[in-house]
Amino acid sequence: MQPPPRQAITAPWPLAVIAGAIDGDTWAQSILQRGADDMARGLTQLGFQPGDPLCLLGGLGPHYAGYLPPAYLAGKMDAKGSALDGAFALARAEHQCGSI
Repeated sequence: MQPPPRQAITAPWPLAVIAGAIDGDTWAQSILQRGADDMARGLTQLGFQPGDPLCLLGGLGPHYAGYLPPAYLAGKMDAKGSALDGAFALARAEHQCGSI
């Protein structure tokens, strides 16, 4: 799997951590692993089950894929649009159905 382009992130320290992890820096990899562990714990607490849809968004999200448990990635999918697209879809659903 190819990592997303580094220019998708504008803050300098995440770029350094991601670049380091890609280059094999164990310190940087441990930072991403801790983040992925926190993400997995949070998903579990929210009732996530392996195979449920999972979309790793933003400039950092896709970089966590290699650090999440493989079962969590069974339902991994690409975004169907931007956050704004999602907001419009929710607003449209609310308008059409009276509830989200």
